[in-house]
Amino acid sequence: MQIEWKNCVKLGLLMSIITKWINFYLSFINYDNIKLHTINGYSFIHDLYKKCCNVLLNRRELWQNLPSINLALGKEHFFKGELKDAVLRFKIVLFLCTKLSSYFNSVKVDEVYYYLGRAHYQLLNKFKAKEFLLRYVSSNEELFKQDAQYCINCIDNNFEGFDGIPLNIVKSNFDQIYSNTKYVSDQAAQTALFAMLNEAVQFFNMPYGNTILDLGCGIGYFADLCREQKLASQLIGVDISSVAANHAKMRKKDGIASYSAVYNTSIQDYIASIRDDNFIKADIIVLSDVIGYIYDIPSLFANIVTVMAEKGLLILSFKLTENAETEAEFDQYLENFLFSEQYIINMASQEKFNIIVRRDVVFSNGQNGKLMLFSFDASKE
Repeated sequence: MQIEWKNCVKLGLLMSIITKWINFYLSFINYDNIKLHTINGYSFIHDLYKKCCNVLLNRRELWQNLPSINLALGKEHFFKGELKDAVLRFKIVLFLCTKLSSYFNSVKVDEVYYYLGRAHYQLLNKFKAKEFLLRYVSSNEELFKQDAQYCINCIDNNFEGFDGIPLNIVKSNFDQIYSNTKYVSDQAAQTALFAMLNEAVQFFNMPYGNTILDLGCGIGYFADLCREQKLASQLIGVDISSVAANHAKMRKKDGIASYSAVYNTSIQDYIASIRDDNFIKADIIVLSDVIGYIYDIPSLFANIVTVMAEKGLLILSFKLTENAETEAEFDQYLENFLFSEQYIINMASQEKFNIIVRRDVVFSNGQNGKLMLFSFDASKE
């Protein structure tokens, strides 16, 4: 009982102190001031609202174009390989164009479906990827229909009538690879390829002053090796990736540009563009890990012959198929064609390319491959 009485005394003292503080602060309150501040506060909020409305009206063109702005940002993220950021931007576009269409200038939603499908495809969200890609395929748009159908076929594992990887897919994949700040070129494989070439040019007595055509040049590491040994008087690079081509154009060795010229286009389009021009034909053609993205190998060799000197060298690398019963197969995971070495030799020999050297190589992803060096002599039957 004694303990309870002491607690009651303490509680009473505390209540008394709190009451005195409340009365003290209430004595300073001026109700007229409260009323004045309330009116002023309302006026402030009202003025702020009017200013916001005026800003929105004055910037109407900007906020009405939010869908197109977000679409552009989404594409930028996509081509840089920032896929989750791209998905977010494309979802914003869909929301603005479908839920709030009366307030904004709309964009082609079908195009958004395509890029959303592609982003989800690369993020391995196959169900969502197929959903958006099918929406695009069922639309009236034709620009990316082949690319979208290719992705759907890969998701369904359906390759009936398959005729190669669409060039847009190859281009965007490599743009993403080369946009990655952590990207490192497969220097070991390219160094081994160059070592084989260097041995051959010494053997064929053509160590200096060659015209070299580097098809699928990437960021240009192979060019540096050629410049170190002074193998080329003219060194031309070609790459389908605009990011890679820009890197290659800026590449220098000892203060001098590594390439004489760099072209941002596909190999097929480049060869077609120079075939009828006064192009100095190539003494050496390089295809470093390129043919795996090309379906029609016989046509590739037939086109290469048209830009090759009367006598020259062709050097290439590719990934090997592990299936002993097939000459060529498509690896869906790598998005790459894999070949048997005998198939490449047979296809090359049809265009007078003779195998000189072949060596094993392991690419940076651990895939087994082959390096091959061919000689070419147009005068031989």
